[in-house]
Amino acid sequence: MNKITLNGIKVMVSKKLHISIGRTIRKRDYVYGRAIYYKLSKEFTGQSLSNIGANVGRDHASVIHGLKVFEMIKLYNDSYMDVYLECRRILTDIKNDKNNSEHSDYWRDRYDNLKELYVLAVEKLAKYEKEKVA
Repeated sequence: MNKITLNGIKVMVSKKLHISIGRTIRKRDYVYGRAIYYKLSKEFTGQSLSNIGANVGRDHASVIHGLKVFEMIKLYNDSYMDVYLECRRILTDIKNDKNNSEHSDYWRDRYDNLKELYVLAVEKLAKYEKEKVA
């Protein structure tokens, strides 16, 4: 059974880069983050390019382009390659079932952080709606 999911890879890359790669933004950090996500997803899941892209609001052609962008990252951007290599190491360990408790803690922490962010966003939205009505 494959423990590695597209959403898990997306969360990992987003957390490492401190951005949300699913946002529709064309700034370099987001483009490179999505390229890293595409590369890792292609390597570690059996998902189609369409499914990989759909998880971040893109189509299969964007994934193909992102994989080409990743080749440029390999040549010129050491800091982004460090993120890729760190994520790749973690995913390889998960795939090989090494240090499973360490990685389950990692994913649990990521889930808890996302849950907190969601609660804060809902509270902010409710506060905004109250102020808008008043």
